[in-house]
Amino acid sequence: MDEFARRIVDYQLRNGHDCGKAICEPEWIWQPRTPMKDYDIWYVMNGHGDIQVNGVLYAVSKGICMLLQPGDIVEARHDPEDRLTVIYLHYTMVLPEGQLVLEKRMPRYVRLEDPQWLEHYLQRLLEVDKWVTRWKEEEFDLLLKLTLIRLVREAEQQEQEPSVSRMNRQRIQQASDYIRQHMREKLTPKQIGDAFDCSPRYLSRQFKQFLGISLKEYITRVRMERATVLLAETSMTITQIAEAVGYSELFYFSKLFKHVYGVSPQYYRFKGVLSEKHPGPADRS
Repeated sequence: MDEFARRIVDYQLRNGHDCGKAICEPEWIWQPRTPMKDYDIWYVMNGHGDIQVNGVLYAVSKGICMLLQPGDIVEARHDPEDRLTVIYLHYTMVLPEGQLVLEKRMPRYVRLEDPQWLEHYLQRLLEVDKWVTRWKEEEFDLLLKLTLIRLVREAEQQEQEPSVSRMNRQRIQQASDYIRQHMREKLTPKQIGDAFDCSPRYLSRQFKQFLGISLKEYITRVRMERATVLLAETSMTITQIAEAVGYSELFYFSKLFKHVYGVSPQYYRFKGVLSEKHPGPADRS
């Protein structure tokens, strides 16, 4: 980790100007006709699918970040009933003398149990790409270096975990997926604990240990995060969105949303930014 951090500080990370956030179309398949020409951070915000990199298949869902490299042969698909929402960001690594760098020691696949920090960094990188500002290239370089160093640290920590810790983490991931798939229902800690044959108190302690919040708090977070996507990306009414994320009472949903984000759902929608269309194979080759 220390060696990688020292190396990456010496590189210049340059914006590839091919980046964005998108909800993939139902028929979407990413299958570039040529190998990757640069680096790409490919992060899944929502949905389920898989990506094949140089013949190795990886399952992807919320919290999965793929670090793709020049020369990679890539093919990705998703479940049309649970479409992928992704952030993608292309960049190059350059030595001070100007030569391109091929950094082979970065991880390919990082699973983040609590991906909020990464989503925040990536959203800021997209903003830096969009606007013409002073020190734009310097801010992009420094923020991307911080992002990559933290991703490498996450990957190394996962590799060094004892087997019991990994099993608990897997249980948390499975419970997280269950919550996302059933958020429209009246979820309770007991219901989720029963689904995984453990007490709700024990499962909540596991969530607290690995994610820093209780099971009940996590259910609220997942629902609120999904609500922000629906507010920004769809024309559903506020009432429909409340029901879609498990709240039958609009007043309670609006009150809780404002408590979490500091603004009402209506205000969030007014200020929201629509995602761009995700490039298809013809656009990305």
